[in-house]
Amino acid sequence: MRIGFATLAIAFLVGCGSKREDAAGGDAAVDGGIDAAPSRVTVRVLGINDFHGALEPTTGVGDMLFGGAARLAARVKAARTPNSIFVSAGDLIGGSPLASGGFHDEPTIRAMNEMGLELNAVGNHEFDEGTGELLRMQTGGCHATDGCAGATLFPGAKFGFLAANVRYKSTGKTVFPPYAIREFSGVKVAFVGMTTKNTPATTVTSLVDELVFDDEVETMTALVPKIRAEGAETIVFMVHEGGAQASPAGVTANSCLSPVGPVFDWLPKLPDEVKVVIAGHYHQMFNCSLSGRVLMESASRGHVFSQVDLTFEGGRFLEATATNETVKGADAPDPAVDAIVGTYSKLASEKGDMKVGSISETLDGPAMGRVIADAMLQAGAKDGAEVALMNTGGVRASLPFARSGPELTDGEVRYVELFQVQPFNNPLTVLTISGDKLLSVLDGNAAVGKLYVAGMTYSQTPSAEAGKRVLAAEVLIGGTPLDPTKSYRVVTNSITVAYPEFVGAPQLGLGIDIDALVAWFGAKSPIGVSPERIFTK
Repeated sequence: MRIGFATLAIAFLVGCGSKREDAAGGDAAVDGGIDAAPSRVTVRVLGINDFHGALEPTTGVGDMLFGGAARLAARVKAARTPNSIFVSAGDLIGGSPLASGGFHDEPTIRAMNEMGLELNAVGNHEFDEGTGELLRMQTGGCHATDGCAGATLFPGAKFGFLAANVRYKSTGKTVFPPYAIREFSGVKVAFVGMTTKNTPATTVTSLVDELVFDDEVETMTALVPKIRAEGAETIVFMVHEGGAQASPAGVTANSCLSPVGPVFDWLPKLPDEVKVVIAGHYHQMFNCSLSGRVLMESASRGHVFSQVDLTFEGGRFLEATATNETVKGADAPDPAVDAIVGTYSKLASEKGDMKVGSISETLDGPAMGRVIADAMLQAGAKDGAEVALMNTGGVRASLPFARSGPELTDGEVRYVELFQVQPFNNPLTVLTISGDKLLSVLDGNAAVGKLYVAGMTYSQTPSAEAGKRVLAAEVLIGGTPLDPTKSYRVVTNSITVAYPEFVGAPQLGLGIDIDALVAWFGAKSPIGVSPERIFTK
């Protein structure tokens, strides 16, 4: 039986109200939890996505502070009902600030344990340190090389990881359970967790080459008979794949204006049993009621959380109401989580407050990318590197010139700021490839704009056909045009080293990217904006 949703909640990002507006434009009363009638049960699902270890509040709209684990914890705990569950749609960890990432994200797992998180669908960044390290996040124990970061043994997650579409190639078994079924006052609800099937494209190849990432919709369709056989007819789909509102104006945390993206493309294909989709990956906000389903995404870093009330009548799904709720930096923190955050923030500050150099002006994303490429080239110079290639997606922040925190003057750069720029600890590699293969790398990336470079300049025509976007005569390496028949030494990181052109090339490890960047700042400060090296026709 297919039953549509009755209402769609509308609330603004800042100063959310307590009134909901249904699809027809009328007002709907706020549902506080379980209804008085014994036959009617309301299950409240509280969801987040893309937390990325953001233990402390971070800047959001209008330079206001939002999020922070302690404030998110307080808001989530206040929203709890007797029939509620708190879940995550992935990237809970990975790409994290120093207070969490500097300790292999153990602090975030500890905070989420205290917060009462119950299920987390793995995202692509959960694989940043490999499958073995992700399994440690679940089971606990000390890091293989760095030991334990806290005063007590790392306990692992008290919540469950879900990965329905991630299997071992060798056995076909999923890395984590595909779903969990929870019962609320006699009503069974299934929670299915998946990551984007494109995870290998954003992850170091060697860390996931033992795994298969299956199609999301096909995986869900295959699971439904098993879930129904266990007595659950309603599914909440936590998936680390998302979308966005394409409308240029009027967008709020609870609007659904011209939605686009993979999760919206899936709607006609998803089984009817899927009533809620809690999405992620895009770091966007939307609250949609389409094709008989609620679709939610709640920004990132704990700035917003989703609240969905599922109402059941006589054990059968009846309707759902939903709202995205904003977590402000001014909200009162939860004391227990605040204590965890404080402990690791103090540990991080001992290293993070160390001055590593200075800048003469603000370095935005592209400028920062060129600086990172410069640092990589210096790191590889002793091993003959002539060219450096840096992926644009690896630059996660800018460097502001204005002083902040403990800095005494404008332009000071601390370790924590560089870690925010490059939080992944990606290994660097020097390899040797032919000029024609290097040209192929540049030509392929011209269409998607995914590179920063050092040691070279070149022109590109992104709209041209493959093989003609970048011409050898217009690529200058050390002032000389690229020779397709010559061999070149290239330094790159563990993301771009996975390009097909690099497969089989002899490789030499250089350590990790953040160390190279710190060394560059120590040698070259004050650092300003470097000239552009890639020119688009």
